[in-house]
This record gives sequence, C-alpha cells and structure tokens, in this order.
Amino acid sequence: MTPGPSDHGALLEEMERLLQEMEGAKDAATREKARAVVRALLDVHGAGLARIRDALVAKGKVGWEVLGECARDPLVGSLLVLHGLHPEPLEARVQAGLGKVETFLKLNRSTVQVLSLGRDAVRLRIVADPAGLKTSPEKLRGAVEQALLEAAPDAPSLDIEVLQQGAP
Repeated sequence: MTPGPSDHGALLEEMERLLQEMEGAKDAATREKARAVVRALLDVHGAGLARIRDALVAKGKVGWEVLGECARDPLVGSLLVLHGLHPEPLEARVQAGLGKVETFLKLNRSTVQVLSLGRDAVRLRIVADPAGLKTSPEKLRGAVEQALLEAAPDAPSLDIEVLQQGAP
C-alpha cells in the first residue's frame, strides 16, 4: 500500500526502497534510463518550485511570509533545500536547529558553540559540565546532530565534539 501524501517520512522510505530496487536491476541500460527519468523529474519539480518561489517573492512582504511558512514545513523545506531554493541561509537554519535543543542542553548544564560553518563542514563544540549531566555525552551529541539534520539537511558534514569541563 502506498503511503498517504501527509506521511512524508513513509513517502521518503518508499522512494528509497524503489531507488535501491532500481539500482539492483541487472541491465545497465535500464538503470541508466531510470536514473535519467529521476533526474528529469527532479528538474521539472525544481523548475516548478522556483516559479512558485519567484511568484511569492514578487508579492513582497506577504509573499515572503508565505514562503517562510512553507519553508518551515518539514517536507516542503526539504524540497526547497534539495533544489537550492530555501529562503533561509544555512547559518540561520543551523541556528534554528540548535534552538530546538537549547532547553535539553540547559537541563544538562551544557552549551553548544559553532566553531565554523563552511562549504566543507559545520563544526560544533558541546561544552558540558559533568556535574550537571543527566544524560550521556553521546546522547547530547545525538540530540544536536538530529536537530541539525532536520533543520539543515544540506549541511556538508557535521563535526560535533563534546568537551566536558566546569559549568559553561
């Protein structure tokens, strides 16, 4: 049974399953034709999303507000990122992702520092007070990583170190 349109996680899993099945095809020509169809479909969707973005931006402040609202939707936001159309720069999305785990970090007397945000990697440091940790350093790292994967899936790579020292 095909997942419903509101269950984007299941839709992505189904797409991944189908892509793996396609890559497993024995005939190289068939695989290449299927890849070409996927590329063409992505190009059409990207062009359509670009036109929607441009139409919204042309409407001024109201259009930007609607585009921002759309970009905050996990599915639409990921499509905008995929096609390089997201209205928020990577840095802002990284900060928004970190904001989602701020309370969790505070409860564990920890903070996170952005060391660098470049084309090659997003480098972060979690500074944790061992006396205030209610969880493991690995769970702190995992929470930050998950938040960034959701907020900025286009981050080139994540390098997250955990430093345990006195109260941050």
